[in-house]
Amino acid sequence: YAAIGHYEDAIRDFDSAIHLNPKRGHAYYEKAEFYNNIGRKSEAIAAYQDCINHMGADDDYAKWSKSALAKIK
Repeated sequence: YAAIGHYEDAIRDFDSAIHLNPKRGHAYYEKAEFYNNIGRKSEAIAAYQDCINHMGADDDYAKWSKSALAKIK
């Protein structure tokens, strides 16, 4: 979707994946990365934080989210 500018469609797909499996860290993290890559920093920060909150401190996706947050802020 991103390559053709359909950002909102991509975000809906991430949200659907999260809804179907709320413990899937990959979906939270990739949503955050997507927001970050398209320059929507405030949404990226919120999505990284969601990943951390839902996955727990020991999860790799949560760790990567913490690292990404440190670079944004």
